[in-house]
Amino acid sequence: MGKILTATETTGRFLIKEGTYMAEFSGYRELPNAKFGDAIILDFKITDDASNAYGIVLGMICSEKLSPNAKLFNVVTALQGDTPKPGEEIDLDTLKEKMCKVVIKTKGDGANKFSVVAEVLPFSKEG
Repeated sequence: MGKILTATETTGRFLIKEGTYMAEFSGYRELPNAKFGDAIILDFKITDDASNAYGIVLGMICSEKLSPNAKLFNVVTALQGDTPKPGEEIDLDTLKEKMCKVVIKTKGDGANKFSVVAEVLPFSKEG
């Protein structure tokens, strides 16, 4: 038997209020052959108890490049609390469950609006 798919009523995308939320890095998914080369989707679970978004997982698409001008470089720096050094290898699995702050923005228009992680900031207990 082949792959069985089930139709749903929603797109699986969430729309939450734009802003900054406490979150944890919950993992990643590979996205081979994306528009500009291989990419990954980094997933972040909202852990902000005071928000209506608690438990929602939102993603951020990044190229797999780990260079100073790359989005992934900034994410890794925020999660590990230190800038990756030239030649250093980073295992994304070791960053799972690390706490951070995520800046949420809205994409799309009309009935097709959805939320994405636009930026990842270091975790701080001060809020």
